[in-house]
Amino acid sequence: MKKMAVILGVLITITACSFIVKPIAGNFSKEPHLRYSSLSKEAKKMIEESFKGIDFSKYRDVHVHLVGIGDGGSGAWVNPKMREGFHLFERIKYAVYMSASGVEGEKNVDQQYLQRLVKLTKGFPRGAKFHLFAFDKFYNEQGDADLNHTSFYVPNNYMMKVVALHPDVFVPVASIHPYRKDALEKLEFYAKKGIRFLKWLPNAMGIDASHPKSLEFLAKMKELNMVLITHIGEEKAVEGEAFQALGNPLLFRKVLDMGLKVIMAHLGTLGDCKDLDSEKGEMKSCYELFWRLFKDPKYEKNLYADASAITIFSRTKHIHHMISHTDFHHRIIHGSDYPLPAVNILYRTGQYAKLKLIPINEREILNEIYDYNPLVFDFVVKRRLGHEENQFSTKIFEFPEELLKVEPQGPSSKTL
Repeated sequence: MKKMAVILGVLITITACSFIVKPIAGNFSKEPHLRYSSLSKEAKKMIEESFKGIDFSKYRDVHVHLVGIGDGGSGAWVNPKMREGFHLFERIKYAVYMSASGVEGEKNVDQQYLQRLVKLTKGFPRGAKFHLFAFDKFYNEQGDADLNHTSFYVPNNYMMKVVALHPDVFVPVASIHPYRKDALEKLEFYAKKGIRFLKWLPNAMGIDASHPKSLEFLAKMKELNMVLITHIGEEKAVEGEAFQALGNPLLFRKVLDMGLKVIMAHLGTLGDCKDLDSEKGEMKSCYELFWRLFKDPKYEKNLYADASAITIFSRTKHIHHMISHTDFHHRIIHGSDYPLPAVNILYRTGQYAKLKLIPINEREILNEIYDYNPLVFDFVVKRRLGHEENQFSTKIFEFPEELLKVEPQGPSSKTL
């Protein structure tokens, strides 16, 4: 009877998910293109002031996820444990992401997700470009896909089709696991299609950047003039608990030494990593180890940082340090990590005020902007951080010239 009661309680909780989830993820009141006209004068003024000093032809959000379940023929896939059975935490997490992404019900999920994303990106004032990620499966060292450890999968071809439909807002970012038996073949194939950026999430994909297969793959990327965008630090958004050590930024030292351009996402703002440079191998903040690399003059020309998710409540403690290092701002790049900015429980304007990152009187204005468009909020709040005396430079909102030269030019539909 006790076991049955537990099962019943789980089922009731899952059934009630929509009532629990909606207030903390999503719950936006109006469409982005309709909401702007009804914003207060204060909100419109803050948005307009945030644009000042930025060359928006160079504005990039370098970290946007494409997600789907394959119901529209996309080939996308989500691990079944996130949608069925008694995996309560995973099911609630899935429900949160779907609600945040404007997905209601279990029909036309791929289409709903994409429609909402397109409305948000095209509703961004002044126009903007967003790097759109494919996402490869987890592979073992023998080169076989491991779906049990794969949280979700977004095929490169699906990502490219979306970019071809909306070349005015999206830049293609492929994802290829280096342990795949066809990894080098796939890399050359997509390079010929015009892809110049590649996404890894080592903790979730099972990638050791210092593995011989990875180094061979990355050397080929260097030869093809491509750029790696990789997660570093602890991973919480998707499964990665058993492989958190792979988020260690120091594992990329050999990669950087070969001269490959690398953008490290989140600056290692979450978790502790093993100090691989020390004989004792003690644990240190992943953020501290990232800065060890970032400050090394050897990597001035090829190591960049992606500031996505740094305003999530669990990552804010490092923001004052980032802002104070103005001489590194030209190598820090703006990113949102969408759909995370739409999970409103992760962003706490009250915390920003408490940390003296914003004036207390700006809280309600930022909350209003959030309800209008979380991508605009993510941009505006980063522009406001630190008040006017000590803020992020406008440089982090302009893609570095050396990376703009790499970026594909013109509509990607030419390559399909």
